[in-house]
Amino acid sequence: MLGKLVSLSAILVLFAAGTVQAQTQSDLPRCEVGAYFTSLHLPDIQEWPGGFGGRFGYNLFEYVALEGEFNYFPAHSPKTIGSGPSFPPQSAVEWFGESQALFGIKSGIRIDRFGFFGKAKPGFIHMTDRQNLQLLNNQNRTRFALELGGVFEYYLSRSIVLRVDMGETMVDFGGYKPIGDYQPRTHNWGFQAGGGLVFRF
Repeated sequence: MLGKLVSLSAILVLFAAGTVQAQTQSDLPRCEVGAYFTSLHLPDIQEWPGGFGGRFGYNLFEYVALEGEFNYFPAHSPKTIGSGPSFPPQSAVEWFGESQALFGIKSGIRIDRFGFFGKAKPGFIHMTDRQNLQLLNNQNRTRFALELGGVFEYYLSRSIVLRVDMGETMVDFGGYKPIGDYQPRTHNWGFQAGGGLVFRF
């Protein structure tokens, strides 16, 4: 699945970059603001949090846009983890709580009321103390992230868009060695998807 998403994103980005188009669509608004729900799979630390976010976009041309987004995955209620004489229970530990910021490009095509795009967005993900000290076994809570994927848009009107995102997000764990794991790991690729409304002006 990862290879297909990466290939699709690359094809759409290259298509848009290679298209010589000096003018934008006459009725295409330049700015976009959106709100949505999203989920992110982090298999290496066995988490799949759900959250919400906001996005701002600027349409450079009809087929190319710059985008920035911020996502937050709320922490769940504290749980008791750990057992045994060497690992006493820790009842004040929360699950999830990541924050994610991504900035990049979206490019593709629009056909009547539908839009199909690829996207590539580097950025950062900020982890919690529990995730770093217990699962990642290091002190650096902010990690590089890269999202590659696709976007489907349905234009309800000139100003309102229904948008669905799907892709793979890589988190750089810096060659961490989880507690109790003999195999060091470097990158986590996980499925990320979401949907919401976009307002254009």
